[in-house]
Amino acid sequence: MKKVSVIIGVVVTIAALAWMAGWPRSGELAEKPVYSSLQSVELEHRGVVADTTLLVRKDSITLAGFPISSNERVWVVLNRPRGEGRVFSLPEDGEAQVGCQLVAALM
Repeated sequence: MKKVSVIIGVVVTIAALAWMAGWPRSGELAEKPVYSSLQSVELEHRGVVADTTLLVRKDSITLAGFPISSNERVWVVLNRPRGEGRVFSLPEDGEAQVGCQLVAALM
């Protein structure tokens, strides 16, 4: 019984150290702060006339809001890669076309 307690203690200690070190660095848990910032910025600008491209910094995450209609924007994270050649964006489903002139306007 003492052996089992020692093994459980070691596993819990390793898990606690890994958590304090910031693990996991990928996957759904690692993406949570990015999506939180995306949703927060989208909510702040919801219903605002979308006539210009916006550049917003929220919690060390840089987001660009590209107008896709007169009252709607697609939000894209500029400084955090998602992996597999994808980007973080909101709305996530569907397609939105962002013209080169809008991206160039960020510079």
